[in-house]
This record gives sequence, structure tokens and C-alpha cells, in this order.
Amino acid sequence: MARRRFQHGSVTLRGKRDRLWVGRWREDELRPDGTIHRKRHAEVLGTLKDYPTKRLAQRALETRLAEVNRSDYRPRPTITFGEFAEKWKTAVLVNHKPSGQSSLNSHLRCALVPTFGALQLKDITVERVQQFVSSRNLSPTTVRNHIATLRLVWNTAKDWGYVTHDPTRGLTFPKPGAEEPRFFTIEEMRQIINAASEPWKSLFWVASETGLRIGELVGLRPEDIDVDASVLRVRQSVWMGTVQTTKTARGKRICVLSRGLSTHLAPMVNTQGEMPFLFATVAGRPLSQVTVRRHLWLICDGLGIRRAGMHAFRHGNETVMAHLNAPPKLRQQRLGHSDERMMLRYEHVISEDEVSLASKLGKMLVGSA
Repeated sequence: MARRRFQHGSVTLRGKRDRLWVGRWREDELRPDGTIHRKRHAEVLGTLKDYPTKRLAQRALETRLAEVNRSDYRPRPTITFGEFAEKWKTAVLVNHKPSGQSSLNSHLRCALVPTFGALQLKDITVERVQQFVSSRNLSPTTVRNHIATLRLVWNTAKDWGYVTHDPTRGLTFPKPGAEEPRFFTIEEMRQIINAASEPWKSLFWVASETGLRIGELVGLRPEDIDVDASVLRVRQSVWMGTVQTTKTARGKRICVLSRGLSTHLAPMVNTQGEMPFLFATVAGRPLSQVTVRRHLWLICDGLGIRRAGMHAFRHGNETVMAHLNAPPKLRQQRLGHSDERMMLRYEHVISEDEVSLASKLGKMLVGSA
């Protein structure tokens, strides 16, 4: 259906104390039953201070009418954000990894749908989203994560032809706090390793020396450790007991181990037999992240070390590698960061730098190379 006649719309000045320009126009909407409905729209364009004359306010309205007046304009489907979110979860969200589905579902359920669920997609503007950002009494990182989820949903809505505008463009976010991420120092990591019994000693030692993520640690299999070559291969991750791919598309990687750690792991690797995981429960299931954290906290409490999660080993490992002046590309490879400009290929050649780095890490952690 081609557009109706060219529209100029109308502008009126409203209010006594706060004088506001209001623009009005008509727009075709495609209802769920396939019928076309012509609806009248009204939108605040700005204040009298923003547009001192009616002509300036009219120009502001013309920018909003640009799409409606295009020769190829077609009525767009009407749907609320809540309704579209359900469509998106059914068609798109199911293709994400389980860990990603959990966080995205949480963002939609706890923040986005309660705020925007009843609104038509076309009525969600930058102003509304900015109000959402500014009103959230949450950490800056959490707010940014909510908007990142909104962008994912919105990009699909644009691809499916429901909207053409982007309400997340040009947002101003709260500034992040000055507090740095918690990390274990080399001395704290050494104390934790020495105080732990097996299999926790091995798990915390691997975490300290390699900087693996907790999901990658509990997803290790005996065959991922090559004791003779002193290397560890990261091929999968575990989340809530479910095996999944690693965080990044090129996440499969090799970490060189110190000879001390490789020798220490040899009995565990050789006696695991057909066990699917290196760090497993009696039933052969991978250790849960909650169980790992609970044991870590017990050890921290006993040593008088401030509690932190397993990611503190990762931050600590990164800090130590920087202190040892390890090449940035090597640090990027060992940590499995997603920056492709810094990533090495999985089939990389083990360099002397990496062997030297692993040996230094082993000596600093337990006094063995």
C-alpha cells in the first residue's frame, strides 16, 4: 500500500508555565489481523526556548515526518515491546548459549519488559530510554548490560521490519565507579594453594597459573592435559552442569604449564581413567561453580584473606603477567580475550617467551619451575 498524501502535520504551543511545542500527524499502522489503521500521533517537539518561532517548530516536525512522507513508505506492524520480546525469545534467544540465555532472560524479565513492555515499539524513543538509564539505581555496568540486551532485541526488530529508528543511539550513561576489580596478589594465591587439599589445590593452582575462567576450569578433561609437553588445551566450558563452547568464538587455545604444575597434575590425569572431567564429583559430574566458590571462601576465611570469587585468580594472573613484562599478544592468548587483533591461532607454535613465562609463574606460586 502506497503512502497517503504528503503530510506537513501541525504544531501548537501548549502550557502556561512551561510552554511546549506539540506536533501532530497521522500515520498508517498494520494491525495483527492485516488491516490498515490510520492513527493520529502527538509528540512534544521541544520548549519555546528550544524553538522560539512556530516556523522552527514546524521544521523540527518535518524531520519526524521524513519517513512517513517517503515514496516507499509502508505501514509498519503494531506490536508492544513485551509481545515482541516473547517472539524474540522463541526465535532468537534459543540460539544463544545457556549462560547467555540466563542473563538475557534476566535483563528482560527484571528490567526491560516491566519498563517498556506495554509500549508500542514505535513509541520507544531515545528520550524514554535515556530516562530508563538515568532512573536505574544500579551499578553503571548493570545499566550498560541492560541496554546491550535492548540493542540485541531492537536490531532484530529492525531486521524484521517493525521499526526503523534506534532508541539506544546517543545515550549518556552514568560514569563507572573508581573501584578496581578484586584480584588476588601473588602472595595470596600462594597461600591459598598451600592451604588447600586436593582436588582444590590443583584447581586453584591451575587457576592462578593460567588465568582460566571458572567455566573453563571445571570443563577440563584429563585428555586436555599433556603432561609430557606441559601444555593445557582449553576446548570447552561448563555452565550450571551443561557443557558449552568457550566464551569467544576462537576460545579454543593452548596454555603452557610450568614443569612443577605439570608434574603435580600427572597422577590426577593418569588415574582419572574414563572420567569425563578432570575436576569432578563422585558421580562424575563437573564441579559446580557454587561449590568451588564455597571452598575458596572457607580457605580465605581461614587465612584472613578478603573473600573474592574465582575471577580474582584471573585478574591476579593478568596482573602478574604484566609485572613480568609478558608480551601483550602472549597475555591475550593465554587469557583467551576476544580481541581478534591480539589473538593467536589455536595451532600456534609454543614460543620461548611462553615457556619462560610459565616457568616464572610456577616459581612465584609454589617455588617450582
